[in-house]
Amino acid sequence: MKIYKQDRSLSLVELGDCDEQRALSELRTVYDAGLKTYVSGEESLEKTTFGLSRSDQDFLEIMCAGHDAIEFHSDRLCFQSSFSRLFSAKRRFAIPADRPTADKVVCDYFRKTRDEFEATYAKFITR
Repeated sequence: MKIYKQDRSLSLVELGDCDEQRALSELRTVYDAGLKTYVSGEESLEKTTFGLSRSDQDFLEIMCAGHDAIEFHSDRLCFQSSFSRLFSAKRRFAIPADRPTADKVVCDYFRKTRDEFEATYAKFITR
C-alpha cells in the first residue's frame, strides 16, 4: 500500500509505503486540519486530503471538511459482468463518514480484498 497527498499546486506527492497505523495517523492529522479555516482552497486541500493506493487503478481518497464531515472517494473496479461494466452509470464510490466510521473504512481498505471492500460499501456507489 502507498500513501500520497496533494501539494499547494495540486500535484500528487508520493509519500512511500504505508501500513494501517500510518494511514490511521494521517487520518487523525487531516481530520484535525479539517477543523481549521484556510486562506485558499489549495492550502485546504493540501492539509485536509490524502490518498491510499494499491495500484494506479485501486485507490481510496480521503477528504476531511469539518467536524464528522469526512468523505471517501474511489473508482469502482468490480462489476458482476462485462456487460454491467460497460453499461453501468454508477462508477464511483462516495462514502460519507463521521470520525469512528472513517477509522473503519480505512481499516477495511487494508484488511479486505477489493471485491470485499466494494461489497461492504455497495450502498455508496454513485455516478
